[in-house]
Amino acid sequence: MRKTDISTMASKPDIWVDDLRAGGDVVRVRFPMLGQVWMTTSYAAAAAMLKDDARLTMRKAGPDAKLAGLKWWMPNIIRLLANNMLSNDEPIHGRLRRAVDHAFRPPFADTWPNLIDQQLDRLLPPIFKDLQNHRQVDMVERLARPFPLGVICEMLGFDSPMTSQFAILAARMTDISGALSFLRAIRPMRRMRRLIVNQMEACSGSDFQPTGGLVAALVQNMNKANEGEDVHEDGHLSEDEVVAMIFLLLMAGHETTTHLISGSLLELMKHRDQWDWLKHHSGDRAAMRQATDELLRHVSPVQVSKPRHVGEDCVFHGVELKRGDMIMAGLASANRDPTIWDIPHQFNIHRTAHPHIEFGSGIHFCLGHRLARLELERVLQRLMEFEDASGRRLALASAQPVWRKRPGLRALQSLPMILK
Repeated sequence: MRKTDISTMASKPDIWVDDLRAGGDVVRVRFPMLGQVWMTTSYAAAAAMLKDDARLTMRKAGPDAKLAGLKWWMPNIIRLLANNMLSNDEPIHGRLRRAVDHAFRPPFADTWPNLIDQQLDRLLPPIFKDLQNHRQVDMVERLARPFPLGVICEMLGFDSPMTSQFAILAARMTDISGALSFLRAIRPMRRMRRLIVNQMEACSGSDFQPTGGLVAALVQNMNKANEGEDVHEDGHLSEDEVVAMIFLLLMAGHETTTHLISGSLLELMKHRDQWDWLKHHSGDRAAMRQATDELLRHVSPVQVSKPRHVGEDCVFHGVELKRGDMIMAGLASANRDPTIWDIPHQFNIHRTAHPHIEFGSGIHFCLGHRLARLELERVLQRLMEFEDASGRRLALASAQPVWRKRPGLRALQSLPMILK
């Protein structure tokens, strides 16, 4: 039995990845909050696990349909908010996903560039001013966190005051490293749920002016169905399902992108030659796509998948799994598989093949993958443009980044930067 050291998962991924892989394609570990669980270490095993929906399921078979990883002591708010598309199998997963899938495809996706630039136009000028005045700027607090949160809140239809409240509450839910910190996060979860319900009620009011936000669309379809009108099944969610969906989009729509942006800036500042090359080719979409693929692979902000139940005794990649066991995919380990990449721990934006698995695979493949890529690319481009305009260079203000001790996420606590 291996005990996963969460203090090295973020700061020293090469060490814990190599240690796990030494045990085979699938190893038994003790993971915080979950206890004993199987974890894949290779790319092949992770990809196979994420697509094996017949034997490896998000919920146990039976009348209670218990979610993998849900503990008896967890309050009811967790069961409510966890009832989303990421924690359900088919056919429920498909019904929930179809209700919002359109918002992440054209023509709605065609509005993203303007939406992204509007958020950056709001955030970047004061950052650039402080940098030019020789002040340190924490890029996590000032950019990487508020930027994607502002984008997803705009898509959902939340106004600026509510977005600010969500930012405060979300920050209080990011330091979960064990049972005690998990319980401390319950209060902000409940507060966030109340804000979501308030917005839903406002969208149902007779004086509500439609804004085009996704919350209003979900509430409208819910109300039509409740009144007996014909509503396509793809848009019909219950009230609790709408609450859980909005909570998921808020958190998943900004948190992982926050860590992707900050982690990418850290790597690129540590490898200035690659930053300078990318800056010279920032107008080349193929070059930018190649670089962001490598950043996704190397940074791997989401290090493990959600756990799944083993539904039947089976042999999986040479390991005997028992019914009732839990298994999760090691995404960071898969993304550093030496059978797929040469010198996998090395950051290199010039790689030509990037079959990373950071967005998952199978039916739960990340809904917002296009948005996350675009957000990262545009942030990098704007920062490169600032360097060119100022004639100076961005740099790390500290050689020792501080990482959050949150299991499963590679998240920087802060990223102070300066202008040289």
